[in-house]
Amino acid sequence: AELAATENGSLCTCFWRRDIDYQPPSGGLDVGVCATAIAASSEDGSMEIRETGDDASYAEGWHRLAGSHQGPFFALELQSENGNAQRKGYWVRAGKYFAYAVGRPADSETAQALGCHPMSGKVNDAACSSGKSLQEAVTFIASEAKTDRSNNDRVLSQLMGSYVAVAGEIMDGDTWTIKYSTDPGLVDCLLVDATMGPLSCSTLNLEDSGNGKAGTTSSANLVEGSVLSQTIAGTGKKTRIWKVVEISGASGLPVQMSS
Repeated sequence: AELAATENGSLCTCFWRRDIDYQPPSGGLDVGVCATAIAASSEDGSMEIRETGDDASYAEGWHRLAGSHQGPFFALELQSENGNAQRKGYWVRAGKYFAYAVGRPADSETAQALGCHPMSGKVNDAACSSGKSLQEAVTFIASEAKTDRSNNDRVLSQLMGSYVAVAGEIMDGDTWTIKYSTDPGLVDCLLVDATMGPLSCSTLNLEDSGNGKAGTTSSANLVEGSVLSQTIAGTGKKTRIWKVVEISGASGLPVQMSS
C-alpha cells in the first residue's frame, strides 16, 4: 500500500492506496486518523499508535516493534514471475523484521502462466460485481467451475493460495524465519536460505553483480537498482524477479553471486 499523511498538531490523517490486498477491493477510500498513544521509547524506539477510521467505523491499535527504527532497511518490488507474467509484489525489511507479499493474478491468462488456478484471476471481479467477501467470492467461483463436491475444497484452497503473504524475524543475523503466513504450513519455515533445504522456501541469485566471485554468498553487495532472481522451492523452478528500490545498510539476504 502507498501511504500519504497530512499532519494537524498531534494528529495525522493517513490515506492508503492498496496495490495488493488479501480481501477484494471495496471501492471505497481507506482513510484513518492516527495519533501517538504512547511516545517512542528512548531505549528501543517502540511506539503505540491509535488509528481511527475517518468515518469512525473502526479503531485500531498499532505497535512499532522495538529496534525496527534503527535498520537495516530495504524495499524490493516484484518485476516479473516465470519469465513474463506480472503481478504486484513487495518485500520489505525494518530492523530484524520482514514482510513479503505477492498479490493475486490480474486475469486468467496470467494465472495460467503462473501455475495458479485459472479462475484465481477472477476473484476480485467476482467480489466487486456482487459485493461478496473473499470467502463468498471463491465459493461462488468454485461452484461456477462445476466441479463435484469432492473437488470443491481443493479448488477453494488453490484460489485462496494464489495470494501469498508472510512476515517474520531474521534470527542470528541471517535466518529468515516465517512467524505468520496466509498459508499456515509455511510457519517456522525459512523464507530464503543460502541453499535449498527441507525448511527452505527459496534461494536468491544476483546476476552480473560485478562485486563478488560466482558461487559465493554475500549480503553486502546490494544497491538501489540491483536485481535478484528468487527460485521458489517445489514449484518446478518457478522464479520471481525482484528489484531493490530502497536500501540502507546490509540486506542480510543470502545472495548467490553469478558471473
